[in-house]
Amino acid sequence: MTGVVYQWHSDVVADFRELPHDLRDAYLEQIESIKADPKLGEHLDRRASTGDLSTYRKVKFGHDTPRGPSHRIVYQLLPDSYSPSRFRVIAVCSRADVYDIAAQRLEK
Repeated sequence: MTGVVYQWHSDVVADFRELPHDLRDAYLEQIESIKADPKLGEHLDRRASTGDLSTYRKVKFGHDTPRGPSHRIVYQLLPDSYSPSRFRVIAVCSRADVYDIAAQRLEK
């Protein structure tokens, strides 16, 4: 699929600036991968701690840890996951924080 447009929540610029410098290129590479294959990310679900993120997906990147790569990109396919023409990144940060941050941003 070509021509998928990348959009972002206004706070994602700050997320990018807070990424460790050595992960910024990895983030940009993942964005290009999502552009090429928007359905690349794993589906999220509803959790008591974060609420309903079931229309969002995640892509992992970063430093290796015992629980997998250290960082996540949380994004949504628009207008829907069946025929996306764009995707919107809602949060980019460490695995430990990304889902709570994404949920908070959805409340705004």
